[in-house]
Amino acid sequence: MAVSLVEAVVSSALMLLIMTGVYQMVTKGYQFYRVNQAATDAQRNGLALLTKLNTVIQNARPAYIAIDPANKGISYCSPFDDAGKVLFDLDATTNVSRVVWQAYESLYLTPDKKVFLGRKNIAVPSFSVLTPDDPGASAMPSNFLMAGKGRFVAENVTRFEVANIPKGAPLPLPPPAPPTLAANDCYTVIFEAGNQTDPGGYWLRLECTVTPRNQ
Repeated sequence: MAVSLVEAVVSSALMLLIMTGVYQMVTKGYQFYRVNQAATDAQRNGLALLTKLNTVIQNARPAYIAIDPANKGISYCSPFDDAGKVLFDLDATTNVSRVVWQAYESLYLTPDKKVFLGRKNIAVPSFSVLTPDDPGASAMPSNFLMAGKGRFVAENVTRFEVANIPKGAPLPLPPPAPPTLAANDCYTVIFEAGNQTDPGGYWLRLECTVTPRNQ
């Protein structure tokens, strides 16, 4: 049975429409997969970052925490050694256990939207150390940033901010929570990744408030 030119053109057009639809479905599906995977990775990295900060700030002391807004980072004295263990020593005079500070650490945001963790061990772990913003400590984010040191923590980070809320200041609670004052010095951490204005992308915001126990 012969096929006319009109039938051949119509068949080709229908096949082209079907192939175009399949291509668009595959392309959109792959794009959705990539965006979803990137959002999942960003959420995992953000939660790991906030968990890290929650742990270290809880175990730090406000006097040994320094915020560097210029470089979007925070430095602090850490009681954890390289193996993740905390060392305590008993004060013979007061009979009270004291934390031995092991290192300076700094979490900071680089211009290419990556967060790194820098660490500088204290030569002789001590009960009293220099604050991170003291020139002798050299543990501010800018020093790690200029030296290119650190361990990768997260990427595609558009906002990483840490703010101190002094004792007695209002806590940034979302409505309809009643106004509440901070019982002790605490810190808010904001982590954002992605692009809020990109309809084809993703945007993620994580926030937490942490209170140091050693005050």
